[in-house]
Amino acid sequence: MFAYLLLGKQFSPEQAILLNMFAIIIAFFIGTYMLQRIVPSTIALAKIEYDKQVWGRSAIFFMIFSLIKVLSGRLDIVMLGAMTNLKDVGIYSTAFRFSEFIPFILVAIDAVLAPVISKLFTGGKMEELQILVTKHTRLAFLVALPILLIFIILGKWVLWPFGYEFLDAKISLIILCLGQFTYVLVGPVGYLLMMTGQERWLVYITGLTVFLNFILNLFWIPEYGIDGAAYATSISLLLWNVLMAIAVHKNLKIKIGLRIFTKLST
Repeated sequence: MFAYLLLGKQFSPEQAILLNMFAIIIAFFIGTYMLQRIVPSTIALAKIEYDKQVWGRSAIFFMIFSLIKVLSGRLDIVMLGAMTNLKDVGIYSTAFRFSEFIPFILVAIDAVLAPVISKLFTGGKMEELQILVTKHTRLAFLVALPILLIFIILGKWVLWPFGYEFLDAKISLIILCLGQFTYVLVGPVGYLLMMTGQERWLVYITGLTVFLNFILNLFWIPEYGIDGAAYATSISLLLWNVLMAIAVHKNLKIKIGLRIFTKLST
């Protein structure tokens, strides 16, 4: 975004791709350096144990899940480009990128939360896991809610610096932000299933919602354009989060949601 604001119309797609690759490379080297600094040297002396059967089964599900995520990651944008024009794709993509600010706190926290979930589950400390999940969800809610309100109230001014034509995406931005907000309301349901041996549910639910997203885009994009794609994506996100929350509660007996008025105790 800063490169576009700096260079304006001179900023080309090729330059955007190169900047993205450069950012990924820099992040990789910084992450590798930080990992080497914080990992204790005694880990290299630890005894290695393998459970090939369990790991193999999980690897298959994770591979399928990754393939589905790659195919679905920009399904709405690809279908929008096929059914409308490149202008709509650019406008919609900008709104979608802004909507991804809503659950950003989840991405930051989940990377740290994942091994803790596994540790508590393996140790049978389900009450502590429940408290952790509830605190996580409350924190994400408190961070995401102001961002959501800013985009709903000031969405027009958020899009305006990119050009007058991008104001056509103000409704799509609100719809997409509401869809992304469902991630915040249910908490780390994905990691709860992944880190507790329930990854098959992740594959089943993701596959179902991707198919729904495809069908809804197929019918709504020709009728409603970028707003149709936004509705299709947000409804799919809502269904994904609801089904994931049900799967977590069914398999782990973890209550999902803010539970704001519930007193936490150990």
